[in-house]
Amino acid sequence: METQKTYKPFDDLLRGTGFRYDVIAERAGLSVQTLYGWRTRPNKIPTDGMLSLARATGLDFSKMAEVAAKAK
Repeated sequence: METQKTYKPFDDLLRGTGFRYDVIAERAGLSVQTLYGWRTRPNKIPTDGMLSLARATGLDFSKMAEVAAKAK
């Protein structure tokens, strides 16, 4: 059984936008590697990074922060 390396609830939120991860990274001004790192530990995303993701995806900042805060 393969373990999930990224935090599924955060991935689900991002996937729900309809954008591919590389497009989200580009729109947020990030490398794909940085976005992957944030997907593995979204509770470690700095506030300005979360704002960039919210703007790039159209997601609500509060909802993203709420989901990210639940990551362990």
